[in-house]
Amino acid sequence: MSDTVLEIWHSHATKGMHVPIIPDGCRDLIFRYPKGERPNYFISDLDDMTNEVQMETGDRYCGFRLLPGTRIDEEKLLASLSEKEFLQEEICDRIQAFTHRSQSVAEALECLAFEANNSPHAAALLGVSPRSLQRLLKQETGRPPVFWLQLARVKKAARALETVGSFAELSISMGYADQAHMSRDFRHWLGITPAKLKTSSLHKQQLENAGYASPIGVQISTRKPFASLT
Repeated sequence: MSDTVLEIWHSHATKGMHVPIIPDGCRDLIFRYPKGERPNYFISDLDDMTNEVQMETGDRYCGFRLLPGTRIDEEKLLASLSEKEFLQEEICDRIQAFTHRSQSVAEALECLAFEANNSPHAAALLGVSPRSLQRLLKQETGRPPVFWLQLARVKKAARALETVGSFAELSISMGYADQAHMSRDFRHWLGITPAKLKTSSLHKQQLENAGYASPIGVQISTRKPFASLT
């Protein structure tokens, strides 16, 4: 098992549909098996807004979600997978060889997700200067601290929708200036308003998946060759 793999997931499209993929602070190594075609694989981007993916009937996917802040040698990792079909365990070995996540990044992201209200507060908790924190995350993740703070806040706010009395109350408790500010953040990051999110099962399911600012831990699927995925 790779030190940088957070979760291994599988998906099978039983019908054609557009699926919203919300930002989760992670990058995934994804294997796509289009019906009747050769499989292809790629590494997803670190998104800052929701994207829609067109899934065709019969398409199958297997993804290796990497921990937030993982550095990837993309060229070497993808090249190492071109030889044959692999077992999940073998894929994890290759991920282990071509990825790295520093302890400093892990601690910084954990602080920004669950303890800090802003970048200076996070830097103080970590015992570094705001400039050092900015430099570390920009270098290691390609994103500044504000990216991680905003993503954590909108994900926590979205998961808390069912537990609060009103959107105005939620916005204040999450540190937004007002309800309108929170709604703008929802539309930017999640592509949906708070009201519509309450009835969107696709969005809700993804918010509960393992990822950044999520309480869910590591989940590993049953080992099997990709060629036999169903």
